Amino acid sequence: YVGGSFNATDDGTITNLSNIARYDTVGQTWSTLPHLGVDGFDVFALAVIGSDLYVGGNFSATADGQVTNLHGIAKYSG
Repeated sequence: YVGGSFNATDDGTITNLSNIARYDTVGQTWSTLPHLGVDGFDVFALAVIGSDLYVGGNFSATADGQVTNLHGIAKYSG
């Protein structure tokens, strides 16, 4: 997982990453996370515990707007 302030891969082939992306080391491909990442601001911290990814940063909702009131922290399960 990679977090930061970006919306696409450097070569522009994958878009709508919304500040967070997953890299598959076997298939060597980038992909978006559920709900298209987080809304418009930076991701500062990532932690994996078991199969859960915790994300911290300056955001309040998922990029698709389906999950709101995140207050800078999100959990992706599975």
